[in-house]
Amino acid sequence: MNALFLGGDLRQKYACDYLCKNNILSEYHESFELDEYIINKIKNASIVVLPIPITKDDINLNTVSSCIIKLSDIIPLINIDSIIFGGIFSKILKKQLEEMNQKYVDLFDIEEFQIKNALLSAEGAIYYAKQHLDKSIYGSEIAVLGFGRIGKILSYLLYSQGAKITVCARKDKDYTWSKLIGFNGFKIKTDGNKNNLSMIDNRFDIVFNTIPYRVLDEEFVEKLNTDTIIIDLASRPFGMDDSLVKKYKLKYYRELGIPGRYAPMSAGEIIGKTIINNLLIKED
Repeated sequence: MNALFLGGDLRQKYACDYLCKNNILSEYHESFELDEYIINKIKNASIVVLPIPITKDDINLNTVSSCIIKLSDIIPLINIDSIIFGGIFSKILKKQLEEMNQKYVDLFDIEEFQIKNALLSAEGAIYYAKQHLDKSIYGSEIAVLGFGRIGKILSYLLYSQGAKITVCARKDKDYTWSKLIGFNGFKIKTDGNKNNLSMIDNRFDIVFNTIPYRVLDEEFVEKLNTDTIIIDLASRPFGMDDSLVKKYKLKYYRELGIPGRYAPMSAGEIIGKTIINNLLIKED
């Protein structure tokens, strides 16, 4: 059994190292051209590991280098008996692979992976927030928008450091859980493109957003303190429109791909362990 890692960031390198340490012959190619060497490697790999996310435009492989590699040039080269691992397969790619009867595993379909990845995202979010905050987390008023995996872990970690947490949740169950745990809770209600976030007090030192929708609208933003730091952890289309950032001169930071930047070794080991566990399950 051998694995080939293509593209991605330092997470992939550490995941490759982890597989090697566990007796799976592996290679990592961050930057490459589809020359004869790589083509043969792809054809002969029993495991092909693609980045997180695999692609940002449904066309090209996600890489941190300047090389441009089309997915349509890579996928047909992969042996039908091989397994493709990666993160966040697009609907287009999933359909293509299923039509080819190609085996694939989306890491983000595995709950254990998502929870561990969320922990690194939450830890990293706090780390980056501290770089912009001129006071202690202890005693700070912090709003966490969304109470999914990242929102739950983030709220707990901040609370453990003495922060005063307000959880803003869209789902009834998340709002209820946040209240039962002991956080201040606020139920986000939406009406078309509008919501009721502007009804919250503007006392927050930090606002963390984990909701991948434009929940941070103008009515909410214009009531914030000018020193409020906004950390957006959500995927596209993000939580706020860029025009509002410019208009109100907000301290707004989009922190994407935190595990790969904050703790690439830990993130890579999580990828490696998930791949091995999944292979063991398939063998059983």
